[in-house]
Amino acid sequence: MIGGEKIYASTIGQADVIELTIVHKKFYGDAKFPKIDIKKWNKIHEFFYKKDKYHLYDYSFIRFEKKNK
Repeated sequence: MIGGEKIYASTIGQADVIELTIVHKKFYGDAKFPKIDIKKWNKIHEFFYKKDKYHLYDYSFIRFEKKNK
């Protein structure tokens, strides 16, 4: 792991909030955001958007807050 993936993996435990954007398209690469342990996080909201003339792909914004901060 190098770059962003390593930074996220090593610091996610220090975060109280995760603002996550998911692009609903399969991309190829070897760097990935770490899996979120749903036992430690509450999903506060999720907004889904369909692709349109400004966006090539469907996407979602999701907010997680750490349980028992």
